[in-house]
Order: sequence, then C-alpha cells, then structure tokens
Amino acid sequence: MQFLRDCLTPELRVLTELVRPSPELGVLRRLVSEVSAWESVLAAARRHGVAPLAYRRLREHCADCVPAAVLQRLREHYRHNAIRNLALMRELGVLLDAMRGKGVKIIPLRGPVMAARLYGDAALRECADLDVLVRRDELEAVCGALRDRGFRPVRELDAAQRRLELRDGCEVCYGREDGLYIEPHWELMPKTYAWGLRAEDVWGQAVPVALEGLSILQPSPEHSFVLLCAHAAKHGWETLRDVADVAWFLHSAAFDAARVRAWAERTRCRLAVVASCALAEALLGTRAPKELQQADRRVRSLCNRVLESWRREQSGPSELRDWILRWRVLDGAPNKLRFAFRALLAPSVNDLELVRLPRPLFPLYYPLHAARMAVRYGLRPLVRRTLACLRATLPARIAER
Repeated sequence: MQFLRDCLTPELRVLTELVRPSPELGVLRRLVSEVSAWESVLAAARRHGVAPLAYRRLREHCADCVPAAVLQRLREHYRHNAIRNLALMRELGVLLDAMRGKGVKIIPLRGPVMAARLYGDAALRECADLDVLVRRDELEAVCGALRDRGFRPVRELDAAQRRLELRDGCEVCYGREDGLYIEPHWELMPKTYAWGLRAEDVWGQAVPVALEGLSILQPSPEHSFVLLCAHAAKHGWETLRDVADVAWFLHSAAFDAARVRAWAERTRCRLAVVASCALAEALLGTRAPKELQQADRRVRSLCNRVLESWRREQSGPSELRDWILRWRVLDGAPNKLRFAFRALLAPSVNDLELVRLPRPLFPLYYPLHAARMAVRYGLRPLVRRTLACLRATLPARIAER
C-alpha cells in the first residue's frame, strides 16, 4: 500500500524514513536536506513519540544536514527521555526484588523493557509509564510495595468505584512527585473491548528474560506481538510510535507467525494484527510473514482512517471519531455490538463520582452514562453514528444466525 506513504504530510514523510528499521540512507539524506520547516518536524516528532529515535538517526547519518540548534533540542529531549526510562527501570528492579521476597511474580508490559528488547536501547523509545501485569489476588501486595516507594493512586476510589473498576477495568495508576507512573494490570484489556485476551493465557506461557542484570518475566514472543498490535489498535494507532513498535518487532524478534495468527483468531484480534502489519509495511517498509498479511478493502479503509486522524492532528482519544475507529477494528458483529453497548451505556467510575446512588439503584447509572455521552459528543452526531453502526452490524448478525 505505497499510496499510504504518498498521503503523508512532509513532516511525517521525513519521520517515517527516520524511524524505519532499515532506512534507505540516500533517500533519508535527501528528505532531510529538503526540510525547511524544522519547527513542524520537531512538533510532529514530539507528538508522535519518536523524537529520541529520530535524534539518533539524524546524529548518525544526517548531522551535516540539520541546523545545530535543532540537533541540540533533540539531544535534550533524548537525554530527558533516557533519564526517565532509566528511572523506570530502576523502579522495576526495586519492585521485582520486593515481590520476589513475597513470592509474587509480575510481568512488565511494553515500556522500557520492550524498548530495550526491540530497539536495543531503552532510551530510543518514549515511555509514559511502566505497565506491569499482576495476578488479581496479588494486586494489593504490589500496590503496597508501590506505596512504600512513595507512589500514590492518581485517582482515589471509594468502595463502590473500586468494585466497578475491578469488575470492568484492567489497571490502576500510581504516580509519584518526580513524575514517574506505574500501572499494575490484573487484566490485559478493559471489558469495553470485546477481544478474548485473557491474562491467564499470558501467565501460562511467560518466559524469563535476562535484561540489564535483571531476570524479567515476559510474555511469549507470540503473545507479545498480538498484545502489541491490540494495544496499538485499542488506541486507534494514535501515533507513529505505535506503528514503529510493530515494525521493529517484525524486524528484530523471532516468533511463530502461524501461532500468532491462531491466537489472534481465537481472541478475535485478527483485524488488529493484520491492520498493524499493513501499516508497518506501508509506512515503514517492514513486511510481515504471509500468515499475517491481508490487503482487503477493510484493512485499507482502516489504514486510511489512521492517516486521516494523523492529518487532523488529534490531541487525544476522547473524540467520537476515535471511538468509531476503535469500533471498526473489532471482528464480528457481536463484538461490535458489545463494544457499542459498553461505550455508550455501561456505567463508569466517572458516573459514580458524579452521582452517588445506593446499590439497589445501580441500574440508574446506565441512562446516566448515556446522557453523559450525549452531552459530551453531541446528541445528534451520537445518534447518527450509533444508527449507522447498527445498520452496518445487524445485517451481518442476522446472516450469522
């Protein structure tokens, strides 16, 4: 799908060449030498989370084509990111030691561990936080260890909110005054996403990996790749970093593509995987194994929507069009309907914070959530989008029966 690269803005054309696993140096130097609006390139690199890797490539291959002031700003960004990721790795080591003494296992997900394994250097990828998978019955032990290190819940929940979060959510966020965040997960996805990804599958095939003097439990390569693609799809491939992670995994990690496809189909993540692979090939030139290729109209439509969202320079995942993109990446009419129901009607922690109702009146939170969504997105666009989704979904559901 070369046409995708042709639709990129000039800034993203440069960035895609800078962050691809195997750049064409002649093309890279030509594109960099033609840049005149470096402020736009810097802004795009920061927004898409690829500034550290872009800096390394510019320093190594194009230093003579880049203004010194631009390189200096990128170097400062790279240095701050390296310090942050080093601090996250240090906290991970402390947490591993504390949990080992209690017989508790944790599995780091993505973050600096993945950065070090994929890119060869944790400093080359921006990491907002450290995600760790824990068993549900050991969640309190991990949270207690975080409190001992000065971390506190970013959001304090009462008993009712905590019950709802444990039932429908998948993570809690702990932060510290120095700006570090660690998120313990007891599940891989919130219930809003109707994929069949289950933490038990990951625990059953996790393998120890030696990294920077630590023995770290990691998902199997096949699980890691599916989870990476699903996480990118969950966020609507918001940034070039999401696609770069997939491309670098395809480039550097060994895995069984047939097993990846089998697990993706079993967990209803097939479209998330093949669309991620299509984006990695079209934008960064990394070709997936044939088992993970699918270039039909549906995949092309998803890829085009991702680029449209990039061109709009969206600032976050809360826009209605982002939810529509997430709806489209789900496989099967039942999963789409389940997603629409939970996104538009299922109560959230915010609803419980807005109005406190006794437990017998909990069902009233469903219309309250629907009203909040209508106010947030606008009633008419919301109804129009919902009806369009139902018209597209129900015939397929009827055909399945």
